[in-house]
Amino acid sequence: MVTESFRARKYNEVGILMAISWPTDRIHELHDSGYSVLEYLGPLFRGSNRTLPPMDHVEGDTYAELIRGLWMVRCSEPYCSGATAVTSLNSITACPSCGAGWFNVVFPANKAQIEKELMKRPIPRVGMIFANWLLGEPMKQLRKETAVLLEGV
Repeated sequence: MVTESFRARKYNEVGILMAISWPTDRIHELHDSGYSVLEYLGPLFRGSNRTLPPMDHVEGDTYAELIRGLWMVRCSEPYCSGATAVTSLNSITACPSCGAGWFNVVFPANKAQIEKELMKRPIPRVGMIFANWLLGEPMKQLRKETAVLLEGV
């Protein structure tokens, strides 16, 4: 039997997750949704039946990538395939998939340049499917991909 408190908790989790949907018109960070790191991660951890790790220890660094217009990090644990949205305003994260954390989020030094290049690309009705940057991808490659995408416009 589903209790009323479960329904309310589930509704709140879905509401937060839907607020952090894939961007449709510009590049986003977690803070663009209006949620702090803890407001975002808390329900994700509870939904996975996990508790947030203590914030008194940072396990290391994890590196931000741009996926469909949203800055995200992949979990640093080798056995985990989790990924979470991140923000440069409070650049720490933990993984709700496996419970690992906390990690410092490292954004690329040329973040603004990457975002500017990706915003030149066409934006189809389905959202920013062409706004992707993976760790280590050089600007030369981004410019080449943008040129190819703009040929058909």
